[in-house]
Amino acid sequence: MTSDSPLVAPPLTHVAPVPPSKGAAVVRRIFAVLFLGFASVLLIGAGTMQALNALASSPGTAIDTVLAVAQSPKGSHALATKLVDQLGKDAGDAERPAFLAHRDALVTAVQGVMEDPATKALVKADLLTAYNAVNTGQKIVIDLRPVVFKFTQAMHNIDARIPAMPKDLKHPTVKIDSHNSAVKFADQLTLTAWGLTLVGMVLATLIAWFMVKNQIRKVIALALAIGVPSLLLLGVGISASSIPNQIKFDDPNVKIFATQLAHRIGNAITMTALVFLAVTLVLIGLFLLLNQRGTSRSIITPNGVNEPLPTPPMAPQAPTPPAPSEVLTADSQELPPPRA
Repeated sequence: MTSDSPLVAPPLTHVAPVPPSKGAAVVRRIFAVLFLGFASVLLIGAGTMQALNALASSPGTAIDTVLAVAQSPKGSHALATKLVDQLGKDAGDAERPAFLAHRDALVTAVQGVMEDPATKALVKADLLTAYNAVNTGQKIVIDLRPVVFKFTQAMHNIDARIPAMPKDLKHPTVKIDSHNSAVKFADQLTLTAWGLTLVGMVLATLIAWFMVKNQIRKVIALALAIGVPSLLLLGVGISASSIPNQIKFDDPNVKIFATQLAHRIGNAITMTALVFLAVTLVLIGLFLLLNQRGTSRSIITPNGVNEPLPTPPMAPQAPTPPAPSEVLTADSQELPPPRA
């Protein structure tokens, strides 16, 4: 090869990146597990708060939840029975036989009064007054006689021995003179619930995507971080109605009311868990889509990590031959002059 031969670049070859050390990989996996576990704990708390937020996000919502339980068939019957029995205990010797003789009819009459819109409005107004007083720490007295007299009037229509407006009620008023920080926290329940949900979801997604290198394990990590809390919440929601059965109640009517309330709370938790599971499926679908797009432009190395495809080597190019007019040899350039 002469000095005039063109230089040809050597073919380009793919150089695999240097894999991280085993120690660094172990530390990364430990931190990934810790962060994913922390995200799961956040999501359990977030799911619980989301369920409570659906039931008591505002004073009106909380009161509507209580009234809905009280107006359910089993709940209203339990409350009506409790009210009739309590009024019968508080009644004098002349009125008590009437309560014993017409107990079932009195319970039915009280249930009908509970469904009256005017009674609902009175009860809701009293509950709102009590809620605001506890929230602000005000000392007030709530007169319960307007509500109680509606029930006793219905009882009086069944048996005249029961006074329509009894004057010897043992609990005609309720005094509110305490401050409850839990009520004030309920005002911030919506912000707290959505904040924990967002932090838990984003943390689980980022950790699974950036700290888990294997593409299959990314999906598994995300499914475990969000799916396991969702399944736990689903189990709690389904079994919530049976929790009062494990508790001993002195009054069976109180147990019935607690069971109805637990059933409503369980439904809220179940709906929250189903929403979390739906979000999990959406995120898994996005992960699989992004992994598929990334795999189409990469290769799988023996350690399971996707790496970019190597650039194919350039084919060597043959030197371009010089033009005939430019070919000059050393002899033709140094010819001696012609002799005379």
